[in-house]
Amino acid sequence: MVTLGKRQKDIIHYLLKIKENSTIKEIALIFNVSERTIRYDLDIIEAWLKEKNVDLIRKPRLGVGIDLGNKNAHEILNELTSLENIDYSAEERQFHIKLLLFLSANYITLEDISEIIKVSKNTIISDLDKIEEEFYESEISLDRKTYYGIKFLGKESSIRNETSKLIGKGLKKGLLSSYEIEYLFEDIDKALILKAIKEKENFLEISYTEESIKELIVNIAVAIKRVKKGKSIECVYDLDKDNRGYATTKKALEIIEKADDIVFDENEINYLDKIFKGAKIRDSISFPGEYENENVNIIVQEIVEDVKKYLGIDLEKDVEVINGLRTHLEVAFYRISNNLTIENPLTDQIKYRYPFIFEMSRKILNKHKTFLGGKLIDDEIAYVAMHIGAAFERNKSSSFMPNVLLVCGSGFATSNLLKTRLNIMLPELKYMGPVSAHEVDECIKKNNVDFVISTSPLEISGIEVIRINPLLDNEDLSRLKTLIFKNTVRKQLDYISDINGANAYRKVNYLGELLNSEEVNLKVDCENWREAIHLASKPLIEQKSITKDYIDAMIKAVEELGPYMVFIPQVALTHASNHNGVLKDSMSLLTLKENIKFGDKGNEEVRIIIVLASLNPELYMEKLVKLVEILEQEAAADILINADSYEEIMYLRN
Repeated sequence: MVTLGKRQKDIIHYLLKIKENSTIKEIALIFNVSERTIRYDLDIIEAWLKEKNVDLIRKPRLGVGIDLGNKNAHEILNELTSLENIDYSAEERQFHIKLLLFLSANYITLEDISEIIKVSKNTIISDLDKIEEEFYESEISLDRKTYYGIKFLGKESSIRNETSKLIGKGLKKGLLSSYEIEYLFEDIDKALILKAIKEKENFLEISYTEESIKELIVNIAVAIKRVKKGKSIECVYDLDKDNRGYATTKKALEIIEKADDIVFDENEINYLDKIFKGAKIRDSISFPGEYENENVNIIVQEIVEDVKKYLGIDLEKDVEVINGLRTHLEVAFYRISNNLTIENPLTDQIKYRYPFIFEMSRKILNKHKTFLGGKLIDDEIAYVAMHIGAAFERNKSSSFMPNVLLVCGSGFATSNLLKTRLNIMLPELKYMGPVSAHEVDECIKKNNVDFVISTSPLEISGIEVIRINPLLDNEDLSRLKTLIFKNTVRKQLDYISDINGANAYRKVNYLGELLNSEEVNLKVDCENWREAIHLASKPLIEQKSITKDYIDAMIKAVEELGPYMVFIPQVALTHASNHNGVLKDSMSLLTLKENIKFGDKGNEEVRIIIVLASLNPELYMEKLVKLVEILEQEAAADILINADSYEEIMYLRN
């Protein structure tokens, strides 16, 4: 029997509601997840519908839809309603319980929560214990009264901030879709809020980023919902009615007041003005104006010096990056000092795809923690990493791009067509050739070749060969992009290690210094990548270094982001955000008897699974660099794969 997750049920609801086909891209946007995740969801939905003798339509250009046949929509909806929600994870349940409590002005009974979430009261009680523990040291507490129910208590500003933050995280992690947001705020005119935001932009001659506009809509919608429930904001900040920000916010909110029969008092206006000031700005005519902080220029200059030191990039004349950093830090300082949060939808992708840039950015920012209020959350670091990463790409990308040899024996016309197509689709690569198969050895001797692209079967010792269709189809492009990513990451690592040659990364390191025998399992039987992650994590679970939450987070990262952890042939370096179930710094290694495909849709085959878990970013970066340097050594992977004992691998070195 196929079990549906919450998002999969919501997708079925959505497809039945629209009564027409929808593209995968549209569904991914609505549910705020990747197209890869939606395809995986549709596989499960298709299997579930088949059990009900209903077909899922999935046709190119026609989109996705449900063919009910002899059934009607109500039958399927009743099937969904009658399902026991045993498939809800603890994270999903607790998310929706918190959302229920935050959006309610009154006590909610245990019975009501149990009925809404569709699990037992005992499960809800256990979830409430976890939620209470989560808010133990915050300004919000969980009030649980017999005969009354459950309710969040705390300052109104704290409740609103936590509600907006929760919704943002829900959207980011796929626990909440834009479809559900519409339902939550169905009594609020979002177009009216957007009009007020645009009015604010016009007054200040600025443009907010698209992500900030979404956050502003949520914050203002939460405020309207709370005001309508009779919940007034306390005086949170010093009130300055003469301030330009206050005046422009008041003017913008009048649009909502006139149309929605609501009144924002001066404390509400002041509170929402602070929310506006904490929003990221894309570009501006008048900025920094009311935001400017005299320390920011000093911090930016120090960051420029640190980037030169750690990454070997001179940003002194890079006006675009300097202005971008200044603008971000002005707003970030204001946001952090006023306890306002930000959600960066790209944080996980930045951490997984560009781990070295992210950790270097963290290292640079750690020097300025005092100025930034001592709070360096990953979302803020990721934004700075994006600025630094962009500069890094502009300055160094050409030196990291792979040198590729084209091999094509199909004649001049085919060879010319292939090279033209590659130059159009992947212009960043450095191409050599095309050459015929008998010219390959000579060409490799004379040139530095990272990998070979061939239109016919070809084996070359020590160099990866990727065979493609001469017309270069989408699958070929996808495989090439994965290979480019792996090569680029390896070159970036070598560059960063060299530029920081004086530090501890460059000394001789042995695998036995990073892993003890209890953390290594060799030649294990395994059927798929999910099982492999579970097996690789087992030693860390047993030594209480991680919890099951961390395993779930690693699996989710691969599902949503793809096999980006495979940038060394045959090796998957699996990890997840450090707040998801890491109890202490640890590492484990697993080798398999047979190759497995890593990821649901990828073609990456691996034989070695390494789990990295760390609470200390500096230590994580150091371990990662040491480990990759060891694994990159010639024959290291073969030695690991063929080893029968820990003693055979402990002296592998960089």
